[in-house]
Amino acid sequence: MSHTFEYKNIKTRADHVCGWCGETINNGDNAWFHRYVDDGGFYSDYMHPECNSAMQSCKDWLDEWNPGDFPRGSSEAY
Repeated sequence: MSHTFEYKNIKTRADHVCGWCGETINNGDNAWFHRYVDDGGFYSDYMHPECNSAMQSCKDWLDEWNPGDFPRGSSEAY
């Protein structure tokens, strides 16, 4: 069971890997930032805005995924 501590839309100050599609989010791009606890560990990730929307559309039935499991902005797995 996870618990979200922080969830906000930001402008990045460095390059990051999208937690959904696995592509780079470039410095200065808008992204969604998540900070959460899951299975006793603290985690954070970044997502493109369209990837965050895709994740939100299937969060009720999708329990876990790895970066790169889905194409950018899609809720249809490869």
